Amino acid sequence: MPGDFESTPHDGHHDALEPGSDWRGGSGILDAAARYVSYGNFAGPGNRVLTENPDYAAAQRAKDPHYDETNDPRFKNDPRYQPIDGIDAAAQRHDGGYERHHIDGQDPFFSWEGLKAVHGDDKALVDGVQNEMDTRGGEYSQTAKNYSEGLRGFFGSRVMGVDAVDWAGQKVDAAEHGLSGALDDARSWGSLDDAGRGLAKDAVGAGHFVEESAEEAWSGVAGAGKKIGSLGWPGMLGAVAGFGDVALAGGRNVATSAWDGVKSAGGAVAGGASRLWSFLGGEP
Repeated sequence: MPGDFESTPHDGHHDALEPGSDWRGGSGILDAAARYVSYGNFAGPGNRVLTENPDYAAAQRAKDPHYDETNDPRFKNDPRYQPIDGIDAAAQRHDGGYERHHIDGQDPFFSWEGLKAVHGDDKALVDGVQNEMDTRGGEYSQTAKNYSEGLRGFFGSRVMGVDAVDWAGQKVDAAEHGLSGALDDARSWGSLDDAGRGLAKDAVGAGHFVEESAEEAWSGVAGAGKKIGSLGWPGMLGAVAGFGDVALAGGRNVATSAWDGVKSAGGAVAGGASRLWSFLGGEP
């Protein structure tokens, strides 16, 4: 079993370059990187329970893919595996949420479906750490405060990124439905005057839709920038990594959804153009 390193409450950072008896041991670059982004017994890649009990945890997960080590009686009341403070407690809840809510075969960090499945857990982590810093922030060291900012920046940007992609998808759907509705209206046109008025109305509606969407998008961007900016440089760096994670996980999904929308809209436009041509006296 690894050494008996104990993180200090309210200053639970792991020394990246000098692991000593840290349970996050190893002298490699990846080991140092894992310690750099870790805190206490739960925040960071994996956690102390899984690191010190890999065979047992693997056996339990073989029985139940959603095995939650944070609720296992074997560890739940063991002082060795307790959160060291409020930041770590939020991270423990986050770990448990990932175990309960992940989709089998979908990595919560590198697949779009996995990322969406744990969206609520990411938000709860950000809210939990924010509440801890709002109520007891003065008890934490500057190093711990910096860590909390980076954590909120990373997971907060994941939450905002998923929300933004969902918002964009809703707008694509709304635009497609709006186009479909306009083509349905065209069926009632009985003259060129009707067609002119109908097209003018649809153009005004489309203009309002674009204007409102642009205002919503700008409001979202401004709000996200304000949140991230309040977290200082650690939060900004964390946000860059978090948005990058969303881009990697969601890029292909967004492209596929957008292309499906384009194809569907294209078919609708082609059908509408055909009906309009027939209405104006052309060959059907």
